[in-house]
Amino acid sequence: MRKAALAALVTGSILFASVPANAIDIPSGPSVPSIPSIPTGTTLPTTGLPTGTTIPALPGGLPSLAGISSSTLTGMTPSQLGAYTPAQIGSLTPGSIATMAPSSFAGFTPDQAKSLTPAQAASITPDSLANMPSAALASIDTATFAKLDPTAIAKLDASDLKALLPAQTSGLTGNQVAALDPTGMASLSNEALKVISPNAFKDITPTSFAAITPAGIASLSEQQLAILAPANFANFKPAQAAGITPTQVVAIKSEVFGALKSDAAAAITPASFASLLPAQLASFTPESMRALTIDQAKALQAGQVGSLDATDIGALQANFVKSLTPATLAAIDPTSIQGMLPDQIKALVPASLKSMTATQVANLTPAAISGLAATQVKSFNVSQLQSIAPDAITGMAGKALAAVPAASLKKLSSDQLDALTKLQVKSLTKAQLASLTAVQKKLLNN
Repeated sequence: MRKAALAALVTGSILFASVPANAIDIPSGPSVPSIPSIPTGTTLPTTGLPTGTTIPALPGGLPSLAGISSSTLTGMTPSQLGAYTPAQIGSLTPGSIATMAPSSFAGFTPDQAKSLTPAQAASITPDSLANMPSAALASIDTATFAKLDPTAIAKLDASDLKALLPAQTSGLTGNQVAALDPTGMASLSNEALKVISPNAFKDITPTSFAAITPAGIASLSEQQLAILAPANFANFKPAQAAGITPTQVVAIKSEVFGALKSDAAAAITPASFASLLPAQLASFTPESMRALTIDQAKALQAGQVGSLDATDIGALQANFVKSLTPATLAAIDPTSIQGMLPDQIKALVPASLKSMTATQVANLTPAAISGLAATQVKSFNVSQLQSIAPDAITGMAGKALAAVPAASLKKLSSDQLDALTKLQVKSLTKAQLASLTAVQKKLLNN
């Protein structure tokens, strides 16, 4: 027991001796309370905070979208999508873009749209693209826009297409152009329309081409029009034809004019009609030829009519032929003159008749000669009268023959006089008969 007491005394002495005489006892501070965790799914309040309260940004900003789950993508709202930075949008895989809820694309901002890559654009579904705001859509760059699915392009509405910039339409592919329906094509601005590459523009459908406004037609480049096939013009409207400029018309393939409907052909302005190449004019169908207007006839140049054949000439309205300038009439190929009809000849004014060459007159048929009136015959000079073929002169009406000056009649060839019919001889005047020689009179009695 004494060992125990001694041991206790020693221990106490040692402990006491270890504390310095001048030591200060510093009380410890209060303990830091633990922060409770926020249960999953809890929504933090965003309203009701005191004025001036700021919410600190989360470290690192919004989480990366690179590994976001499919369920989150399919349930994403427009406001959620719009909260991400362009860089975060750019981190999405094409597969993730395709999985995103189409309705979420309504939250796309222009800056986000600029960050889209060609590979991402190719995965955008038609419904998703249709929900993208026009301003965002117009911010997609050329190379990326060219990768959009044609079926997605086709689903864009008029306001979306109207907002497209030339920089975007300049990169359109043929399949994208072909996908645009008439309403969509008509929605493009003239500036956006005229920069579509010729190789892509050639795939435009006839119905969509027919929807372009006259001003839009006038804005097209010669290269765009030059590449189009006749089928593209199958539904070309008169108002559109009126929009073609003189410089554009010469770029169009000749065979295209054979595909024009007659009302479209008749709507070509006189200035553009005067610029037609001979081969282009010759491609018009008989129906189109028949529909041509007086103003177009007046604009027609001598160098244009050389390629017209007899069928073309015969298809022209009498008033059209009447309106041709003397120089233009004289330029028609003599063999084509064979197509002239009686009503066409009858419509010619003296100045036009005088302009006809002897070779042209020689190719007039009996039917055409029958259309000559007495006043017209007086316009022919001796050389022209002598050029009338013997079989053709038999078609001349008695009154017309009686109007031939006696001095001109006696210069007719023996074959011509010999070809006259009994009714024609009976119509000759005393002055005409008196001018003939005995030999010539004998020919009349054969």
